[in-house]
Amino acid sequence: MESIVEAFKAYFNYTVEIPLPLKNRGSIEDDSTGWTICYVINKDENGHPYLDFTADHRMTNPRHIRITHDGIVIGLESYMESYGYDPKIEGDKERKEQEFYEYNRKVSEILKKKGLY
Repeated sequence: MESIVEAFKAYFNYTVEIPLPLKNRGSIEDDSTGWTICYVINKDENGHPYLDFTADHRMTNPRHIRITHDGIVIGLESYMESYGYDPKIEGDKERKEQEFYEYNRKVSEILKKKGLY
């Protein structure tokens, strides 16, 4: 777990720390930095622990991250905040809007299953 804790701190440039002792599930409301974080610990197919978390901050995009038992940080499916379209292509706006909502619904389901939503 030491590698996970260290990688978590490094991810946030040592401005946010995960509370110790580390619980299987929790949240962090860090008023000094503005981050809102929800996390859950699970085990992979080899029995190694990993940390999945979401991180939200008003000045940046929402994030969904995994930190493996050996401290590797992996970006996972995160909410899209906007979408682009070509106004010269008929129906492009509607198609891209539909894709946007479908993708974000998929992300919501993933986060709900993990207990991060």
